[in-house]
Amino acid sequence: MFTAYFDRGEDAKSTVLSVGGYIATARQWEAFERDWKQFLADEKISMFHMTEYECRHGEFKDWDNDRRRAAIQRAHALIKIRTNCGISTAVILSDYASILAECPDVKDKMPSPFALCVNGCLLEVSNWIAKFNRQGQPVAYVLESGDSGMGEIVKVFEDVAKDERLKSGCGFESIAVANKRVVVPLQAADINAYESWKQIANQVVEAEPSRPVRKSMWSLAGHTNFTRYFDRHVLLELVEKLRAKWSNDAGPKNAAIAGRSGI
Repeated sequence: MFTAYFDRGEDAKSTVLSVGGYIATARQWEAFERDWKQFLADEKISMFHMTEYECRHGEFKDWDNDRRRAAIQRAHALIKIRTNCGISTAVILSDYASILAECPDVKDKMPSPFALCVNGCLLEVSNWIAKFNRQGQPVAYVLESGDSGMGEIVKVFEDVAKDERLKSGCGFESIAVANKRVVVPLQAADINAYESWKQIANQVVEAEPSRPVRKSMWSLAGHTNFTRYFDRHVLLELVEKLRAKWSNDAGPKNAAIAGRSGI
């Protein structure tokens, strides 16, 4: 039995929206929770929240650079040791908005960026299952409860549960929501979601040749990762696929939505 924890991330400028997280066995997560709670206790913080850490807010406001560096390195080490794989998907929001403006016939039917990201993560879990021969092993999915738009996300999983091919592909067993302050594996998911939108914003949207990949991104990239993102090209392909399905009265198959792999 595996459990996949996911959280949503988005930059303050609403450039990119992402969903990221990690998948591991129940025994791995048990060890992770023990080690992570010790990490929090040692640092004298109630929760590790990546945005507050990056902005030096809240419990992180008085941390010097040495403490910040040591803490994030320890967090990354725990994630890489205690999880099987990182999963993430991102949507470039300006591309999404322009596609809706150009294609008004899909405006009311197109999955939201949040739903696209969740679908992309389900697809990447399916790819991980296929690559590492995990077929037949169930996966329980847990998402952060504080994210808006959860009604549509629950519908995504309901659709998956009704389709045996999709259900089997991503190992779907159950869906639950929880608060990252209480369920600490979601704090690891928060880190992945943050680094995912940051990577796409820096390397794809802005694409400044002089901007290096973040050191924290390189650190997590050393772990097994399955990632994808939706840009204008991929979104246009999606519109055509959805139009074809709707014209055949098949209805949108959300979990079949793809995206551009990696960056």
